[in-house]
Amino acid sequence: MFNKIIIGMIIFGINIISCDDSIENTIDTALNGTWYEEVDISSLDSWIFYLKLNNGNYETYNTFNDTRNPGGGKGIYTANNGLFTMVATHYYLENEDSEFEDYSIEKDRWYTKNELKNSLGLSENIFEEKYGYIFKPFVYNYGVNQYNLIFTLVSYPGYPEGSPYSPREVIYFKRL
Repeated sequence: MFNKIIIGMIIFGINIISCDDSIENTIDTALNGTWYEEVDISSLDSWIFYLKLNNGNYETYNTFNDTRNPGGGKGIYTANNGLFTMVATHYYLENEDSEFEDYSIEKDRWYTKNELKNSLGLSENIFEEKYGYIFKPFVYNYGVNQYNLIFTLVSYPGYPEGSPYSPREVIYFKRL
């Protein structure tokens, strides 16, 4: 359940710089590695959010009381000159995901955008209106050094009214 709160903060988007640039030219290799954020939610004993970055690919996961949970998204990113942009290519649908409780689809697995849309039985327009934000660009300014990574929100896809997945303005990570 709390995975989805963080997903809204972390599912980003990608912005291709130009057709002439290769992905290698848009990756800040100082970001490579696993970053974590200890989430301060009083109802949770020990919950940590992780962001694993590797040369343009990312994956998010979390641990709760030392148990690893896949949760979140995975996809691709660009990062250069202080601008960090990601797009989810896969979304992990948890069994406890209340946003999808009205649908009889397989839970606790990764879905691509098309797999999720087709499993939900929704038209392209309805899917985009209700869940398209999951796979849209998120853009952050970032600062990184050997031990810390800071994201500051630039833009994010609009969430449906009433969605609990609003991103925070600033996210602080430490290197694992």
